[in-house]
Amino acid sequence: MNRPARSIEILSTSALSLFVTAMGSFAILMFILIPYFRPGKEDKVLGKPGNVLFCVWPTRLKDFEEFVKEVPDAKERGEEFRPDSYLQDDVWRNPGYDQQPDFPVVGVSWLQAQAFCKWLTGKERAAGVIGPRDEYRLPTDAEWTAAAGSGPYPWGHDWPPPPKSGNFADETWAHAIGYKFGFPDMQGYNDGYAMVAPVGSFTPNRFGLFDMAGNVMQWCQDKYRVDMVPPELLEKFPYLKTDKFEGEDLYLMRGSNWQSEGDRLHSYWRRLGVQEFRLDAGGFRCVLVLNSPPGSPPSAGTTPPGASGTK
Repeated sequence: MNRPARSIEILSTSALSLFVTAMGSFAILMFILIPYFRPGKEDKVLGKPGNVLFCVWPTRLKDFEEFVKEVPDAKERGEEFRPDSYLQDDVWRNPGYDQQPDFPVVGVSWLQAQAFCKWLTGKERAAGVIGPRDEYRLPTDAEWTAAAGSGPYPWGHDWPPPPKSGNFADETWAHAIGYKFGFPDMQGYNDGYAMVAPVGSFTPNRFGLFDMAGNVMQWCQDKYRVDMVPPELLEKFPYLKTDKFEGEDLYLMRGSNWQSEGDRLHSYWRRLGVQEFRLDAGGFRCVLVLNSPPGSPPSAGTTPPGASGTK
């Protein structure tokens, strides 16, 4: 009997091993953080039993294009169209630079990322390749922190960044924009890319996750709360002292991007935006929650509420 083609195929179950998936046109790699997420055991991040599989890299342009093809209705894709707003533009199609299929998709709002997760969950449940309670969603802020590791940077403790640590605002970037001297703290670092780079181009962190530093920032699932950030960082970065923008809830992006240097390369770095905020250096990655229990972090299958405004 032929089993359905799987989007996520786990080939190994050893601790801290890379799980290679056969994801058809998506070919996403997933990784299970065994020290944090163990089946049948209440873990310190989720607070509930279950496994959370991290995508090894951000969602690619070709992955998102497949989603758009299969979900032609803009509202179902999480897009908001208002005549008085630039948000009606397909920023992900035209971020201001040339794109390749293996580049991470950028210019995607939190709402669009939610819609992608909801679509992928429904598609794979219907095909029988994940269970009826398995689901895709964005990582929570706490899960992201665990996945980034305990060092000050996703690559560890070294400064300046070792070669191939990630795609940052380096010498290639400075040359491309005509910034003769570049950033002092990035002098001597050259990643070879002026803007975005194909996923998987740089050294993964100690858990095997790519682009946890550099390339693109990535949305998290939960709303931002001021208590997520230690007091010393609130004093250093005053913008983190508010969880609203013009009355709207703020959500988080984690990681750094190809425009980042200095403090922005730290594992703790956060950028805030409302649900519709889009960034030419911001994308997302998925996690797969296995046997997701009732009451777990907000479901990818839950239609997110609408919002207005941007930041």
